[in-house]
Amino acid sequence: MVHIQNLRKNDSILLYPSTVDFEYLDSSATRFEIAYNEEGQRFGMNKNRPYLLSDFNKLEDFKKLVAQLNKNQLYYIAQMIQTKREDWNPTSKDCENGGVFWNFCFDLIKTAKWKNSPKDIEKWTNYAVEGYFEDAFNLYMRLNMI
Repeated sequence: MVHIQNLRKNDSILLYPSTVDFEYLDSSATRFEIAYNEEGQRFGMNKNRPYLLSDFNKLEDFKKLVAQLNKNQLYYIAQMIQTKREDWNPTSKDCENGGVFWNFCFDLIKTAKWKNSPKDIEKWTNYAVEGYFEDAFNLYMRLNMI
């Protein structure tokens, strides 16, 4: 290990980005379900975790959404997304703009009874498709961090 000032041209360096992960432990067995692959990504339905710290702002955006919907609506949207993700096991093509799962999430978010309809429905749709919506819901609603 050397100080950055002692690095020379063509030296190799290893970079370990800062990441953050979380899980709502609803039972003691849940902690044994958390596992990572060789690339450091989660197994199972939470493949987008852990998050790079630079991506954590996507979860922070959820706070803006919470003010526009009531809790029942948020629970409904999160449950529908999770259920369809488990039932359909969408492929990457299904998750692209215009794909079956993407269209489902778009319609679900667009037809919600918003106090003030968000300007960027597509952004929220992409968050839903990528799993950020469910993760933010678990982080902020289940852990009562709002």
